[in-house]
Amino acid sequence: MKLESLPNELLLDIFRFLNSFQLLHAFRNLNIRFNQLLFSYYQAYHLSFQFLSKHDCTRMCQDYLPMIIHRIISLCLSNEEETPYLTELFFSHDFKLNQFKQLQSLSLCYIYSFDLLNEILLQCHDLPNLIHLKIIKCHRTLAEKNLALINHIWNLRKLVSCNLYYINSYSQTLSVGITISTPVSSSITHLTIEDFETTLKDLSDLCQHTPNLGRLSISIVCKSENEQLLTMIPSIISLNISFVRTRNSMINLFENMPNLSSLTLNTCPIYLNGHEWEEIIRKHLLKIQKFRLRMYFQFPYDDNRQKQANELLETFRTRFWLKEHHWFVQCQWNPSYNQAFLYTLPYAFKRFHFYDEYRFISTCSNEKDLDK
Repeated sequence: MKLESLPNELLLDIFRFLNSFQLLHAFRNLNIRFNQLLFSYYQAYHLSFQFLSKHDCTRMCQDYLPMIIHRIISLCLSNEEETPYLTELFFSHDFKLNQFKQLQSLSLCYIYSFDLLNEILLQCHDLPNLIHLKIIKCHRTLAEKNLALINHIWNLRKLVSCNLYYINSYSQTLSVGITISTPVSSSITHLTIEDFETTLKDLSDLCQHTPNLGRLSISIVCKSENEQLLTMIPSIISLNISFVRTRNSMINLFENMPNLSSLTLNTCPIYLNGHEWEEIIRKHLLKIQKFRLRMYFQFPYDDNRQKQANELLETFRTRFWLKEHHWFVQCQWNPSYNQAFLYTLPYAFKRFHFYDEYRFISTCSNEKDLDK
């Protein structure tokens, strides 16, 4: 069967599996029919400069982009090491983001110039349909510069989803950049702040300026034993959190999120057995439906870790865990060290530690149980 014998609807489906440069490079000017499909019928272009060479970037900007700019719904600008300065090259062709009238999603990757990043976010204010924003591994900002970026983002009145991945390369705990002067965003409902440690005070300030926030992914580091979250946050229903330090502060966090129904929790170094987790869930997580846990801890004693692991797993073999919720856990440890991990199954976290010496035991006896 020849490609041209396929109906238009099928060809348009095939187009969706190609990036914009491949699509235009392969089919533009083959014949009148393909040009009509590309420039009259195909309505949703996804344009990424992340893996383009400098030559292909120039060709895209000069030859292709002017014909599809009003049909682009997602755009990724990137200055990765393999292809540096592509973002500057893009803007050197006199493009402005306000020309992308249908743009719904914008990703900014590896842009190490604060001035350039700041200018891009300023131009975002003129995008009438922008609802998704990602900033991935960009400039290591100073506090005052970080605040400027946050203010630009929170001023985007239609923004629904915001993902900030590793926007600062420092490893210590840092302020997100929310202050009393930060605008209040009533549109943001989904927020991810990854590889960027914050405090409970930051979380409180963040939620006060994002009152409709429903889904949050964040890392919290408590600076003191009894640090408290002083603000009730009823809007959050889904929380993905890495929590470092104390049990009391963690429980306080749960008490102030009364409508939480989905929790993905990575703790360090908190040690709680199944009975203790059950008590916390029954008292403080009354609406929880999805519970994913990864607990990094140290065994109470240095010897007989196999016995301690077995005793810990027994506390997760109760009716609450196995019958009421079908929540299964696995414990892994190294016989030579005191550190260990306990996590729910199936595994729900990005990083997994594994060495040949690790030993494993689980409360799940049948893989089919994980599908229930």
